[in-house]
Amino acid sequence: MLRDVFGIIDHGTALRYQESDHFVSEPAADLAINLTAVERLLGQTSLVALGEFRCPVRHTQFAGGGPQSCHYIVFPRNPVRIQMHGGDCEVASPGTLRFYNEGDSYDRAAVGARPDESDWIALNSQLLDDLLARSSGAARSGQSKMFPARSAPVSARLCLWQRRLFAFAAREQPYSRLALEEAGIACAGRAIHEATHYWSHVKSPRRAPRRLSQQRRAQIAEQTKEILAVDPALELSIADLAARVHCSVAHLARVFVTHTGRSLHEFRQQIRLHHALDLIAGGGCSLADIALQAGYASHSHMTQAFRRGFGFVPSRLRTTVMRDLDSPPVGR
Repeated sequence: MLRDVFGIIDHGTALRYQESDHFVSEPAADLAINLTAVERLLGQTSLVALGEFRCPVRHTQFAGGGPQSCHYIVFPRNPVRIQMHGGDCEVASPGTLRFYNEGDSYDRAAVGARPDESDWIALNSQLLDDLLARSSGAARSGQSKMFPARSAPVSARLCLWQRRLFAFAAREQPYSRLALEEAGIACAGRAIHEATHYWSHVKSPRRAPRRLSQQRRAQIAEQTKEILAVDPALELSIADLAARVHCSVAHLARVFVTHTGRSLHEFRQQIRLHHALDLIAGGGCSLADIALQAGYASHSHMTQAFRRGFGFVPSRLRTTVMRDLDSPPVGR
């Protein structure tokens, strides 16, 4: 059995609390969550649920998952390779959102022998439909209640907000239904807003590329993502990367931006920011050591990157932001 903020979780149900605003033992009928042995449910209502996924490479669950029982927004913490059944293979990495629709299945492969660690928000179909309609600015009546794409970049500030929300939810205290729904819906809504904005600005090629050409371009981009994600401190030039993925420098630069929506430098900066965030939240290392482990030339270099990405300097992040958990970070 697993103890979380709502009490003792056993097979996905929570202990009954006396207060009417807190969770009861009956599972939410409109949101079916099939928990695995490597997941922790932080809270669930009929609309939304928050959970953590922590899977070692040698665990039997690492091979893959699905079919999904509902829709998920996933915030990866470690890079991992995901092969969707009937779809493409992508590297899920920090700084990227992953989206899974009800019924999705996939295979998983390790990147650099690291475990798959991620946080997820589950949504019921009607809520997803409402959030997608709100983000697109148009009604979606008659359309299927599904995410239209599998991944999108996530801003550093949204990632920090999500981390604070989950840290708050994981505290050893009851979490009210209203607070969970308000915070979870706000975080999911922001994630969908950022994703739909990205999807709407992805440029379609003037002419449809040949299938083999399209597959090769995706392979180049995903291999490059994997190289950059596996070791944030590794200092590689674009020529080094191009040699590793067997293409020209110009082709790599063009393909990577087209495929990911970010430049090579922007992608690596996001990986380094999230790696540094994990190290700071974990404690035990000086900020100067963390800067070097994350690939920054100096503490001041990391401070500049944090100020641009999160809006805070690393020292404030350590002393106040992640520890300020007296209320859920709603509406930030």
